[in-house]
Amino acid sequence: MSDVFGPPAFARPYQRYDVYRKKSFVYVFGIDKVHKHFSILKINTLRKEDPSSELEMFEGEFIFPLLDLESHVQNLRGNDGGLEKVAVASGLVGFVRFLHGH
Repeated sequence: MSDVFGPPAFARPYQRYDVYRKKSFVYVFGIDKVHKHFSILKINTLRKEDPSSELEMFEGEFIFPLLDLESHVQNLRGNDGGLEKVAVASGLVGFVRFLHGH
């Protein structure tokens, strides 16, 4: 939705999500509805086993042109080829894991 000032900067209407996995991180590439731009969400999967430790996520602060998507994937893949595509989705659902009672 937009108003007289244009669309809000925080609203990114992503329609497709490409999910990649490496040993220590999961990368979610959000691709917008008109297939012009994408952003990257980076999630650290090597959390300490301490249940009180917080989930580390690095939100996509930058918007990139879709033409650069393949080059970003190749850069993440690097020389070891450890990047694996695990899913292509049209939506994401989150889950909460409760570890301690109150």
